[in-house]
Amino acid sequence: MKILAVDDDRMILELLDTAMTISGDYDVRTAISGEKALKILAEDGPVFDCFLLDIQMPGIDGTTLCRRIRDMPEYSRTPIIMATAMSQKSHIDRAFVAGASDYIMKPFDFTELETRIETACRVAATRPQADSDASSFDTIQKVLNNSLAQSLKEPFEVGNVDGMVGYVAFQNYLLTLSITSLLGTSVHAVKVANVEDVYSLASPIEFRGIIAKIGQVISTAVEGEDCIFTYWGNGTFLTLHQNNEKSRLAGFEGRILDAVSHLARREGWAQSDKKMPHVVVGRPASMKFLNKSHTLKRAINSVEKRCIRAKEVGDVFDQAVRPVSENDTGFVAQRENYSDILREYLREDAAELRGRV
Repeated sequence: MKILAVDDDRMILELLDTAMTISGDYDVRTAISGEKALKILAEDGPVFDCFLLDIQMPGIDGTTLCRRIRDMPEYSRTPIIMATAMSQKSHIDRAFVAGASDYIMKPFDFTELETRIETACRVAATRPQADSDASSFDTIQKVLNNSLAQSLKEPFEVGNVDGMVGYVAFQNYLLTLSITSLLGTSVHAVKVANVEDVYSLASPIEFRGIIAKIGQVISTAVEGEDCIFTYWGNGTFLTLHQNNEKSRLAGFEGRILDAVSHLARREGWAQSDKKMPHVVVGRPASMKFLNKSHTLKRAINSVEKRCIRAKEVGDVFDQAVRPVSENDTGFVAQRENYSDILREYLREDAAELRGRV
């Protein structure tokens, strides 16, 4: 495995080179600055399997270098691990948003570093790659559809969306945050309620495109906020908000739905089109209990329940357009049941809004 390690501390580079060479089958190339690293990449071409970057360097810092590497098509999926002594949350946020796969603190244990590198490379190796030798558009489409086909519940990465990171990086990000940093954060789950219809009617390329567009919608809704989010699979996104200010959280759903409306108009989606994604936002789940996995489950359960209620309310409106005969007592009774569901739904949401004020 060929690794490019970048650090402005020559002693660190020497230790890395010696330790990694001894510990396994690693070929370590070093660079003393971001500028020298870019020069190596320009001269050597796509030969590296992993990058190990320090953050605080003069000139081009590690975060900027990470983003520059991600902009290179040949390295858009290559593992990038930030190895640094900087533990401030703002630096961690910037690194993951720039495209980092993982983050390890100095002074680091070389066994742990080796494990992180191996894990990151295994994940990268499972990502589908299109056949670059395909010569026609139809062939490329077929190859891509075949290689991108996956189960609905399986998460995948969406690139080039501000604030959005891969699901593995999202989990690594949560592990990296300190207890103090987690206090005051909350998780929202955002889900495509009719994801089964969207998935069944779209090709793998189209489905990924729709998910990417919803990711852009979320990015627009959280613009200007301290928020990182990911696609978790099964039509569900998880957003980690760093500020629990009630006024901001209360407006999150409205901003999402407004952005979805703009997207629908831009794409020419009709309400009757089953491929049009219907987006539902769950209630925020606070990280104050510090049980990260439990918090994520609470956020996902919340949005799943709201999807069920949204489907029931949708049935109410579907039934409302059907004319009713006075003699149709069965249907009248059914409509009354639907009305009860609708009133309960609105009552619960109103109570939720009052609780946020």
